[in-house]
Amino acid sequence: HVSRAAPAAACVLETSRSISSIFAPACHRRDEMTEVLLAQKWADQEPTGWWVSEKLDGVRAVWRNGEFMSRGNNAFVCPAWFKAKMPKGCILDGEIWGGRRQFQKTVGIVKNASKGDDWKFLTYMVFDVTQDADGRPVDRRPFEERMALARGICAASAAGEALKFVPMERCNSRDHLSVLLDEVERRGGEGLMLRAPASVYERRRSSTLLKVKTFHDDEAIVVGHEGGSGSAEGMCGALVCNTPDGRR
Repeated sequence: HVSRAAPAAACVLETSRSISSIFAPACHRRDEMTEVLLAQKWADQEPTGWWVSEKLDGVRAVWRNGEFMSRGNNAFVCPAWFKAKMPKGCILDGEIWGGRRQFQKTVGIVKNASKGDDWKFLTYMVFDVTQDADGRPVDRRPFEERMALARGICAASAAGEALKFVPMERCNSRDHLSVLLDEVERRGGEGLMLRAPASVYERRRSSTLLKVKTFHDDEAIVVGHEGGSGSAEGMCGALVCNTPDGRR
């Protein structure tokens, strides 16, 4: 059985700043916005026939015009030797990943411009493509075509460990999904991603991309704080947050 219950305390509180603004000065602005396909939570939809892959706990990044771009439209300060390994012309969507249970280490490398040598521990894990190497948009093509294109781009690259395509397979049943989730979590993974067959790339949060986890987090905007009491007097006791669905 795949549990979908999310404990109330499981919220990840995100301020009105994007994660990439927190990374400054390890990022710099670009004029063109980076709008990406975002996942919804799996709500017990039938998964049979969907594409399933491991949910990587890394730093989301779009490879475009020779830069790794964040969701907040910032270019990560990536060492030139790492960027030189990436393919030319195409636009890729993926995660800068340092391995399972290595999120803090990964963020520590990506946000620190002085840690260029440590990028050797990171891999750009590609799970989608929106433009081919000839500059032609492919975001409206079915996912199966984009997956084959992205896999081919990664396979043809000489980047070695720096660039890989995220392994994907068809989900055969709910039981299959549950088995895959258990396996990933036993290995220290975060969960799974489900992608709808034949889906196009939508630059918004979409029901064609679902995250499957036994432990769910959420996003919220911090709008205020309350003072502490007792042993926490004089300190911040609680944060006041607004969630995307209007709760405070």
